[in-house]
Amino acid sequence: MPAQVQDIVTLDFHGKKRMGIVLQVGAVPGAAIVAIGYGIQDRHSDRVSVQPNTRWGRMLRIYKDTAFYARRTHVVSLECIYPTGRSCPKRLFRRLEPFVGHAIQNNYADVESEERESHNYSTGSFNVTLGDLAGKKVLP
Repeated sequence: MPAQVQDIVTLDFHGKKRMGIVLQVGAVPGAAIVAIGYGIQDRHSDRVSVQPNTRWGRMLRIYKDTAFYARRTHVVSLECIYPTGRSCPKRLFRRLEPFVGHAIQNNYADVESEERESHNYSTGSFNVTLGDLAGKKVLP
């Protein structure tokens, strides 16, 4: 069953299984924009919080305080999204909808940070000494 707008889903994101809500499908071919729920509470004004013992919390089936952030809304491949068969409450969905505009920017920031982190520098051993370089000894 393909993911649809307003679906509650689980997804593979950065090596972890997370819960999310599909905000838009098809904005990017083969992907959906998903607001991803996090248990860690950051102090940002662009968040929607849900507590487990509330109506929304029971519908999402969460067990701890969960927050959705504009800066943590991403474009996710449909292959990594698994619908749960449940839908997000309409009022919660309306509060999350404005986060759609942040998804492309957030993915760009992720790709850019991955490129910066992917530089590996070797600290291996070399068979050249400073004396060889100063004497302009050429290696075969």
